[in-house]
Amino acid sequence: MNDRDRQFRELYEAERVDDQLGYFRTASRGHGRADERLIWVTAVLMFAAAAISAAIGYKGDDLPFSQVWVVLAAIVPGVSAAVAATRSLYEHERNRTRYENTRRDLERLSAATALPASLPDAEYRETLATYVSNVESLLSREHQQWVEVMKAVPRAQPPGDVEGG
Repeated sequence: MNDRDRQFRELYEAERVDDQLGYFRTASRGHGRADERLIWVTAVLMFAAAAISAAIGYKGDDLPFSQVWVVLAAIVPGVSAAVAATRSLYEHERNRTRYENTRRDLERLSAATALPASLPDAEYRETLATYVSNVESLLSREHQQWVEVMKAVPRAQPPGDVEGG
């Protein structure tokens, strides 16, 4: 292996592989945290809705500010459903899993590609080229998954617009 090949490998690993590993790690954690927050908010709102309904059922008009409780009994379940729908819309768990799988696959690929300096130059370059090709294919597959997800999302039409014309 010559110095130029070594420099390319180090640059590629630092600027491409390590950069992508960091991105997928951060994105996976971010989606995981967002999903957890939405789950907790939904659970708290559902508990609040149940508690409010139980209080109204038990005390009814004898509750202080009884009309406020009645309004809350109507609104809180709807807000809870909206938060649950938001969780479904953003698919945080699915995105977290996809990012985590890509990160793990990239780490495995990087670890499995041994590039010992003792390889003859031609063999080293061939192994390095295969490694780069495999990394780029993996990243391309992940990007293609995003394209497929975006194709599946229906586009919103402005009111009064007729699709196709």
